[in-house]
Amino acid sequence: IHRIDFHSDVPQKDVFSGHTGSVEDICWSPKETNVFASCSSDRSIKIWDTRAEATGRDRSKLTIKNAHDGDVNVLSWNCRETHLLLSGGEDNLIKVWDLRTVQTNAKAIASFSFHRQAISSICWHPSDPTLFVAGSRDNSISIWDLSVERDEKSHKIEQKYGLEYLPPQLLFLHQGQQEVSDVKWHPLLPSVIFSAAADGLHIWRPSTI
Repeated sequence: IHRIDFHSDVPQKDVFSGHTGSVEDICWSPKETNVFASCSSDRSIKIWDTRAEATGRDRSKLTIKNAHDGDVNVLSWNCRETHLLLSGGEDNLIKVWDLRTVQTNAKAIASFSFHRQAISSICWHPSDPTLFVAGSRDNSISIWDLSVERDEKSHKIEQKYGLEYLPPQLLFLHQGQQEVSDVKWHPLLPSVIFSAAADGLHIWRPSTI
């Protein structure tokens, strides 16, 4: 990972080494100006501090090993609850990590198995800390709400219509695009989503949000 500072007369380059596979995604902390996260095909997620001096081959301050059973493709850092980090992997899973406890317990606090192919994009909602959207290579985009729990009444309705296999946190499913590559919330219109795919760009508003 290279960080280049263009504020000086001569651009300064800083190198952050530690991953043993290709770096797939990177995102800055929304709270700490010197902290960022990265994920890799080596199945790990790392947290870095640009102020830390290099001591050995790995400059990272925190490593989540074997975060996924395959490449970790994408990351998103929660803007409101800044201890929460999202990851999506080649194993088709979406995981939520609590950075306050991951050093002592390197397990995700939530894991969602719904998509049939790899997660290609993931993004927290800009103002609601419980909502996120995810894009997958199975040509679908899902919206999730972490605050939702399954209750007895809704479970009976799901059983009646054969929908009990759906996670209760799944709010909405958008289909019709081929090879979804990126998905983002609009920063000023919080219910509007942009999604990019091989067959074009969609701008849409879910009916349930």
